[in-house]
Amino acid sequence: MRKKVSIFLVLAITITFLSAQTEQDSTKIFGTHSVQFRVQDCFTLSSFKGGLISYKYHFNDRNALRIGVNNNIDLREIEEDYDVYMMDTSHYEIFSENKDIDISFTIEYLRYFNPDDEIKLFLGGGLKTGYSSYKEENDDDSDITSNYYNRYITGLRTGLTLSYGMEWKFRKNMALHAEYGNDIIWNFYKSKREHHVNPDETDHKDIRTEIQKGIDFYSTGVLLGLSVYF
Repeated sequence: MRKKVSIFLVLAITITFLSAQTEQDSTKIFGTHSVQFRVQDCFTLSSFKGGLISYKYHFNDRNALRIGVNNNIDLREIEEDYDVYMMDTSHYEIFSENKDIDISFTIEYLRYFNPDDEIKLFLGGGLKTGYSSYKEENDDDSDITSNYYNRYITGLRTGLTLSYGMEWKFRKNMALHAEYGNDIIWNFYKSKREHHVNPDETDHKDIRTEIQKGIDFYSTGVLLGLSVYF
């Protein structure tokens, strides 16, 4: 069912792009290319909806394509190494390592309804997909026992994204815009936990696997952004 829906959406977007290119209006108002940033507190620029760098291509003043890659990338590697010596001369050592990766890709078709007006209204829709991975490894060794605590989580998500908002060009190559969005996302997560006691001697081993699947519907809230055309 999901494959049929995805194929239908791809065909619909392709047909829309082809028809958009045949329209008579050109990019008299907008530039052909632009990058978008999100405006946060005190007008700090950061990533906007759709990617670490969100790129928009205008076929004409009414139709555009927005592509975002790596919407949320959080790659961390933390290593902690402790050596503890007790009063009774016993000793234990703790070592831990963590990695967290989250990558997203979004492609949206945007339709501008009144490009000639000062405040331009638009509506967008497209596909969003992503992958996440988390790894946590802990090694706790003492003079008596050795313990390994490992956790691995992988996730896949795909679905639809909708956007609606307004844009105001305050300079020839710059514009401010505000938009609100909704996402319908299908999620799949697999979690694996391992606990080994004295792994070299295989005294004890506990492995647990959990799978979660579901559909989430949520809003992105109101996003304020800055577009730079070139």
